[in-house]
Amino acid sequence: MVNIRVMNWNIEQLSAKKLNIAGLATAIARTIAVANVDIVLLLEVRLTNVNTAMTTLSKALNAAEPGAAGNNWRGYFLSWPTGRECYAALIRNLDLIRPVVVSSGPIGTVAVPLRDLRRNVFKLWPSANWAATAYPVAAARPALPLCDVFFTRTRGVKRARFGGQTIANGGYALGYGFRLPALAMFWIHTAAGDYLVPFVVCHYAAIRGAKQRNVLGQGQVAQLNQLHIAQLFNDNPAGAGAGGYLDVLDAVPAHQPIPVREVCFTGDFNLDFLNNLPNGGNVAQTNSRALDALTPTPQGGGSATPPALPGVFGVPPALPYAGVLPPPPAAAQMPAQILRAAITTQGTIQRAYPLPNPAPASPPPAPYASAAFDNFFYGGTRLTSAAVAYGTGAADAGEVVNVPANIVQGAPGAAGQIGLATVVAHYAALMKKNAALAPNLQAAPGRAALIADDRLIGARLLSDHFPVVLTFTCP
Repeated sequence: MVNIRVMNWNIEQLSAKKLNIAGLATAIARTIAVANVDIVLLLEVRLTNVNTAMTTLSKALNAAEPGAAGNNWRGYFLSWPTGRECYAALIRNLDLIRPVVVSSGPIGTVAVPLRDLRRNVFKLWPSANWAATAYPVAAARPALPLCDVFFTRTRGVKRARFGGQTIANGGYALGYGFRLPALAMFWIHTAAGDYLVPFVVCHYAAIRGAKQRNVLGQGQVAQLNQLHIAQLFNDNPAGAGAGGYLDVLDAVPAHQPIPVREVCFTGDFNLDFLNNLPNGGNVAQTNSRALDALTPTPQGGGSATPPALPGVFGVPPALPYAGVLPPPPAAAQMPAQILRAAITTQGTIQRAYPLPNPAPASPPPAPYASAAFDNFFYGGTRLTSAAVAYGTGAADAGEVVNVPANIVQGAPGAAGQIGLATVVAHYAALMKKNAALAPNLQAAPGRAALIADDRLIGARLLSDHFPVVLTFTCP
């Protein structure tokens, strides 16, 4: 059996300038490497000099975890831009996992997103020939496509796209809070079989103030069941639903109907899953109604249920898809997906400085995390990592990496430890990010020990979000 581990991490304002700070790329790379992951999905990747940024991070990762012939983490892939940023995916070993990208049809830009996936033919990159190595990685890499809702508009429907704007305003807007999701699909190659796993990667509208209702973010999350990939996974999860097929080229190349047996939504939803109850306060109830589009699981509900199975697959279609295709259903007719939620009890975003006094005892890892804005919602025949292992009461399937606990003074020793002396010195000189208030991070071992404030400030120099990891098993 092969365990595949996927990390979702919103590295705050990830850019070439940020990664050029001495010691910062190494700290990020060591944090990823110790998690033993195969795929990293990154959010909030800034567009300026973005290839320089990804090359820097790729090299740092390969230095931290070089693998055979130093080829680990050489494969990075960017999405088409969405607003002022893009998504990114890094693959540890392209001879085990390869991206599935657009071969023909809509290319997945903001202007031409993927809606009806039957209009696309997909292919593996660099090829579907696993006997040929993917290394060295070609410089010209395909872009991960952006996707949008797929439904038949009826009277009264004003939202055409994820941006939440009216049709009169184009349905979306470029900038913060108006980002289309990316459809990042991966082909996993094992001795026992091959598996197509689609990840919908999201970064939605934020809001200031924990007690406020995030109307735009809630509206965006509530639309996720309107993506065609969700409908192909199971067009009626609560009943005898049907599954659908994608057209994927094999090594010949010939068209192959590939059933959508897996689906995973991940990213930064900017809805607090730790404040998600159908009978809670106003924010908890409205969060719950939005998240119902993906999962019925409430906060603290555990990750083992519901079953989250794909629909029943009919006769494979003749490919390529041609002629007049059935229209999409109306939005009101689309049932909610019934997916597992990987993180139901853990915090994934760091508390604001200064810490409350006294620091709260929960949620873990206390006292460094609060809201669960980052999550995996998943279902399928291989995405079956519902065995409890993490979180309060070992109820969660997803692991939140406790970055503050891994910070050390001086040179890191054990795997995963990070030293931030040069990073703190950089920000302290600029009088930014409260770095001057954590002098112990620059101290040699044996001096004043690190306290909670030091660790919180240090970890926030990397990001205000924690990495989240999901493991699933292929035979």
